[in-house]
Parts: sequence; structure tokens; C-alpha cells
Amino acid sequence: ASITGIRGNSGSGKSTLLQLLLGLRQPTGGQVQFNGTDLSSLPRHSVASQVGFVPQTPVLISASVSDNVRFFRSAISDEAVIWSMSLAGLHDEITSLDGAYGRLLGKEGVSLSGGQAQRLCLARALAARPSVLVLDEPTSALDKRSSSHVMNALSLMKDHIIVIIVTHQKSTLEACDHVYELSHGSLTQLR
Repeated sequence: ASITGIRGNSGSGKSTLLQLLLGLRQPTGGQVQFNGTDLSSLPRHSVASQVGFVPQTPVLISASVSDNVRFFRSAISDEAVIWSMSLAGLHDEITSLDGAYGRLLGKEGVSLSGGQAQRLCLARALAARPSVLVLDEPTSALDKRSSSHVMNALSLMKDHIIVIIVTHQKSTLEACDHVYELSHGSLTQLR
């Protein structure tokens, strides 16, 4: 597996591409394939269980840290929560808080920094151990340290999953094995 970066100007089709990759939109021509199978022929729950998504803007719910990682997926074990938080570089920061993984987040609890919230969303996506991880501008709002944590986590994962990153960040693209330019709905490989 590898890390593939996709860059493009506003209006180039990045949002449409993300929707196609996530099975949220059907192509008007051709097909999106997952392991050689047309994505539209797969049950939505099958796609959802194999593809993790990290949005550009992190969303946290008013619940415990653990519940924010599980995100309504009760089958995710405590071990998977801790593993994914460790991989996202957030485990030590969370365990230093009163209540640790039981600590409430959101409106009813403590607020996380933007970088911590983004890394929690990365942990959320990783906790289900997806085959494909799709990230939308994962480091755009992060400081250098948080960005480094995210990119280190992705580097560790690239041997086990396919990582696709849509980004404008030059440093993020430099960490990618393959880089494509998206322009007017067409992809061109840059490296």
C-alpha cells in the first residue's frame, strides 16, 4: 500500500472526487472500483466498514473521549480505541487529563485544541482498521508538531492500508509516495 496525494485548485473537482471515493456519489461515466469490484455494486455498509474518512473540519460529539473515537460503533474495543489514539499521537495527552478516556468532550466537557480534535478524528477513522483511509486536508489547521504526528501515523499505516490525501499542503504532499494534480475533473500523475 502507499500514500497518494491529490492536489488541485478550487473548483477542480476535489470534493466530487472525495464523494466518489466514499461512495456518496455515482460517476456519470466509468466506475470507481474497490478491489476490482464496482463500488456502486457493493452494499453501503460494506464500503463504510472498509473505508475510513477524516474530514477537514473535525467534528466532536458531547460524549467521552472513548465514545468520540467509537462514534456510535459499539463493537470497537477499548484496545482499538487506545491503539488508534496512540497511533494518532494523542494517547499521552488524553491520559494526562482528569478522567482520561472517560473525560467528557464537547459542550458538556473539555474542549480540545484544533490539532487534538483533528488527531482524534484520525484515531476515529483508524479504530475500525479500514482498508482505505481518505483524508481531506488533514494537516491544514495543524501546527507543525501536530502535523508531524499525523504524518508519522500515516507513514506507519501505509504498509497496511491505502491512504489517499486531498491537500494543498506542500509538506503533506512531500510525504506522499504518489502525487496527482486534479484539474477540471482529470487526474495527472506528477510523481
